[in-house]
Parts: sequence; C-alpha cells; structure tokens
Amino acid sequence: MLDTRTIQAQQRPTRTLWLIGTFASLIGFGQNALLVSLPILVMTTDIDLGTWSILIAIGSVLFLPSAPFWGKQSDKSGPRKVVSIGLLGLAVTFIGFALIIHALEQNWISTTTSILLLGTLRIIYGLTVSGLVPASQHWAIQTVGKENRLSAITSVSAALSVGRIGGPLLSVALVKLNPLLPFAFVGSSALFLVTLCLLQPSIPSTVSPKKIKSRALLGSIKNYITIGLCLCAAVGVLHYSLTPLLQSIPELTPEQWSDWVGYLLTTSAVATLSTQLFVVKKKLFSVNQMLTLGASLTLVGYGLFLVHNIATYLIAIIVLSSGNAVMAPAYTAKAMQHHSENQGQISGLIATGHTIGFGLAGLIMSLSAYLDVAPIGFSILLAGLMILLTFRQLKT
Repeated sequence: MLDTRTIQAQQRPTRTLWLIGTFASLIGFGQNALLVSLPILVMTTDIDLGTWSILIAIGSVLFLPSAPFWGKQSDKSGPRKVVSIGLLGLAVTFIGFALIIHALEQNWISTTTSILLLGTLRIIYGLTVSGLVPASQHWAIQTVGKENRLSAITSVSAALSVGRIGGPLLSVALVKLNPLLPFAFVGSSALFLVTLCLLQPSIPSTVSPKKIKSRALLGSIKNYITIGLCLCAAVGVLHYSLTPLLQSIPELTPEQWSDWVGYLLTTSAVATLSTQLFVVKKKLFSVNQMLTLGASLTLVGYGLFLVHNIATYLIAIIVLSSGNAVMAPAYTAKAMQHHSENQGQISGLIATGHTIGFGLAGLIMSLSAYLDVAPIGFSILLAGLMILLTFRQLKT
C-alpha cells in the first residue's frame, strides 16, 4: 500500500497543473471580458470604437518583442517569477481600466487624459502579460517532466479554452450588473492568483539554459513557427469572415447573423476543449500523427465553408477546431524537442508567430477586398501551406 507521503507526492504535480491552468485561463477570460464590455464602453464614454481598437492593438503588438524576452527569462530565472509578473500586469491593467473609466464617467478626468492613461495601461499589459502563457507552459513541463511535454502543453492550452468558453458567459452576466464589473473581477482575481503563485515552491532547473543565439534558435524551428503563423492567420481570416459567410445563407435574417456568430464561436471553443481533453491528453496519436491529422482536418474544415449551409458550417467549425486543437500542441512539442534546455524561449517565439499570424489576418482581409476574392479562399490556401510544411518537416 502507498503511504501518505507517496500519495501526496503523486498528487502534487496534478494540483500544480490545475493551478498553472488557472493562471493561463485568466488571459482567455480577460480578453473576452474586454470584448464583451466594448459595445457598452463605446456607448457610455466619449471614446469611439476606432480609438478603442487602437488601444487594444497597442497591447497586442507589444507581445511580438516581449514574449521571446520573457521566454528567455523563464529559462534563466524560472517560470514562477515570470508568471507572477504577468499576473501582476494583468491585475494592474484591468483594475486600472475600471478606475479610469469610472473617473471618466464621473467627469473627474478629460477624455484625452483617459485615452493617454488607458494607452499606458495597454503598454503595461503588452510588456508583462505576454510572458504568462510561455512561462505557464514552461512551468507545466517542469512539473510533469520533459517526457510528458505534450500533456503539459495541452493542459495550458485547455485552460485557455476554458477561459474563452466561460469568459463570455460570466462577462455578460457581470456587465448587466455593472459595465465595469468584468474588469474588476479579472483584476481582483489576478491579484489573488499572484499571491497563490508566490506561495508555490520554485522548481530548480536541472539543466542550465543553453546559450544559443536567437537567430540560430529561430532558424532551427522556423518551420514550426511558420506553421503556427499560418494556423493563426487562417483562423483570424475565418473569424473576420463569419458575418459575410452567414450573409450568404438566404434563410437567415440580419437579426440572426450575430446570434449565429456566437453559436459558431462557442461550438468552436467546445470542440477545441473536447479534443484537447479526450484526444491529445489521452495520447491517442503520436506527435507526428497529430501533425498530419491536424493539418488534414484543418484543410477539410476550411473547404466545408465553401458549402453555404448552416448545418455544414457547424460541421466545418467542429472539424476545423478539432484539427487546430490537435496540431498546435504537436508543433510546439516538436519545436521544443530540438532544444530541451530552451523551453521557455521556444514557447515565446511560437507565441510571437501566433501574434504575427493574427495580425496578418487583417492584411489578408484588406487584400481579399482589393482583389475581390472570398477571404475563406486565403484560409484554404494557408491550410494547404501548413500541409506542405508539415510533410516537409516530417521528412527531415
């Protein structure tokens, strides 16, 4: 029989993974809290939608240089410190948003001053929160061991999915009570989690981070970063295209378009989480099989969107989301196998590729409008490129 100390030792990694997942899920919740509150903020403040979009973009763009930096720091100083900084940045940003918007509504500050303060907070967000997911992945890998790298990465990805599913539901309920409650909830939750994070024992690295030039590291995993970039760009284009796609279905009324966008996004999040928990976590396929299967499902999913039927769209979003859920942890794990001493830095570089991909989606939408080409065609093209890169990488 197992003694009490043995049982506690076995349970500790699982508890730590749950806690790390909670840290990561708060990002997904925070992103959705801002999006849910945005329409009301536009109506209740003198800040227009264009300005809000710029403010949101400021934080997102800063992920590009800062995510790899925090990845390096995670390798050097340990992920707990980086996660704590990310959570603290999240707390400062969202509590600050609530205070500034309240001050603006009470006419304590001018609109110009509020925009400058909100912009400063978004800079803080971009420079600190960008390290939260890479460091969480690094911490999860440290917790369960490199031999269980795929399971660790999937745990963090699943936590993000949970935040993105629960975020809109809770945010809608909180907004009805007070438009600033979602911000206050995220900020106070982040402060509480900072305390829990600092109370966790730091896991010392058994291997010092290998000193490798960023250019050399980037060159060795560039194909995996490109696959991730293509995946996020294709998803971003689809999200932008959902309303035009629904408008092509004659039986839907304009009032139903918005509802069905929500239904499709929720279906996508549920399919993603289900695949992460019941396929990836169960290790039903090898990493190479996951890459091949994910790329194939992604291409099929985008292709189904060419059939203008709401039932087909639902099938398409399930197939596509399942493919993405299988593929993302697979190429992340493959990239980390090349340099096991630089897990945090690699996670940061892949996160940067994802950010670039979502940014590229906006440019693709502009290009599709200029060329008068259906945007979904670009998603299919990107999925095809992912398949080529995947098979090329598996051959090497």
